[in-house]
Amino acid sequence: MPRTPFDKDAELTSWSRILDGELGRSAKAAYEAEPARCYHNWAHILRIYWHAEHTFAVPYDPDLDLAILTHDVVYDAQPDKEERSAQWLSAHTDADVTAANAHIRKTITHAPSSDNRMVLLDLADFRCPERTAPNLDKIAAESIALYDVTMPEFLAANIKVMAGLGDRIKAGLCSVSVADQSAFQMVLDGIDRSIALAENRLQALD
Repeated sequence: MPRTPFDKDAELTSWSRILDGELGRSAKAAYEAEPARCYHNWAHILRIYWHAEHTFAVPYDPDLDLAILTHDVVYDAQPDKEERSAQWLSAHTDADVTAANAHIRKTITHAPSSDNRMVLLDLADFRCPERTAPNLDKIAAESIALYDVTMPEFLAANIKVMAGLGDRIKAGLCSVSVADQSAFQMVLDGIDRSIALAENRLQALD
């Protein structure tokens, strides 16, 4: 059977060229410094690199490499996480990160656009039906720890967030390539699975 990004050796990807450098080490330390990160953690970054190499066969792009590495480097209970992640990148390198930060900011809405590489990579876990329940568990644990909410509160909020994400993707599908439409449809299917699971769990708690 083909490997998946959830296999034990999923981190064995050669796509990134900065993971072993100073910036990669600094970013990894930031991701691993917060125990509340159950989903938006270092493993999430490694899976995205895996998807870049294996799922989408994305040609190497140094700006995209920077964006993948740092797009969730700031993840706390405060707003504007993506913007602050972009600022973190700007503060940790002397390179021109204008393009990289533009990729990071696409993850604010995940809406389809003229360049969907970062968005599709960040949402690629939705393509894996077997990960619907484990990923919802991880995001629930993370959100409950960060925002001090109950499980019913998390589930209700998650359903709204996922529905909004699905609506934004659907609204922009007509403007993207056929290949991207197909990739986004797989994400939409995963979003529907996640919403259905959250709804079932919320009903079970009533």
